Amino acid sequence: RMADNYERCLRNGGLESSIEVLGRTPCLHTRRGFEIQKWIDMHPEFQIEKMVILDDDADMEHLTPFLVQTDSIIGFTYYDYEKALMMLGGKQNNE
Repeated sequence: RMADNYERCLRNGGLESSIEVLGRTPCLHTRRGFEIQKWIDMHPEFQIEKMVILDDDADMEHLTPFLVQTDSIIGFTYYDYEKALMMLGGKQNNE
């Protein structure tokens, strides 16, 4: 899990400043899926219609269908990008 300076870590990792960081999941010391669900429940103002979870953990419980599991060593790959894009209804570059 990221430290309290999670947004700075994301920015240093290349996240563009034009992309807003909405928050982070609470640390409930339970499975990631429950932590993500708690965040969603705490923020009904976002009215989520589609979502993709990018995570290197697999413990998503009922949210597993939304998971693109990344490799904790390699990170987010082009294959992960293509899978996430497809899950969100986007078109792959080869179409």
